[in-house]
Amino acid sequence: MLTITQTLYDQIVAHSRADHPDEACGVVAGPAGTDRPERFIPMLNAARSPTFYEFD
Repeated sequence: MLTITQTLYDQIVAHSRADHPDEACGVVAGPAGTDRPERFIPMLNAARSPTFYEFD
């Protein structure tokens, strides 16, 4: 099971709220072979759409 810290969770929620009402996305990353991600990398929705996500 993937387990994330409260800090990581807060970063994901903050990114989602900042992009609202557009679709939000990001990468949760950590060391290979572990189930403990260490960072969140927010991505920009190039489509700027509430129903579609596009990145370039």
